[in-house]
Amino acid sequence: TTPVGFPATYFNGLSITKDSSTTIQIGAVLSAGTKGARLSKIYAVIAYTPIVAPSNLTATAISSNEIDLGWTDNSTNEQGFVIERQNVTASSTYATIATTTANVVSYNDTSVSGATTYNYRLRAYNTSGYSAYSNTASATTP
Repeated sequence: TTPVGFPATYFNGLSITKDSSTTIQIGAVLSAGTKGARLSKIYAVIAYTPIVAPSNLTATAISSNEIDLGWTDNSTNEQGFVIERQNVTASSTYATIATTTANVVSYNDTSVSGATTYNYRLRAYNTSGYSAYSNTASATTP
């Protein structure tokens, strides 16, 4: 018989969407046979909590060689943030410029040049993967 609290549903193949919350239950049912008990069914509980993307990213040009970033940390399970920058004048691609630890909500980019516009974005990460990207923030150095 199926244990209390476990559905009597069988399935082959399982897909968990990365950015959705999913719970799967797995457990075990032992059935007695003439040669002793044997495992006849397996059940488990697997909970997946997606990483929530950071938001409210801002970029402020402080000087010709510094842009300060700030954002809201919306996740409770991140290991840190990956910060990416695009030099609008020179490139259409983003490059990773820094990786932070968990719960950090600011970064000072001191590797910028004067009279240049930069776009920034970031995302949270943990061992399960990455969140969606934050909004894009832009700043131009004097």
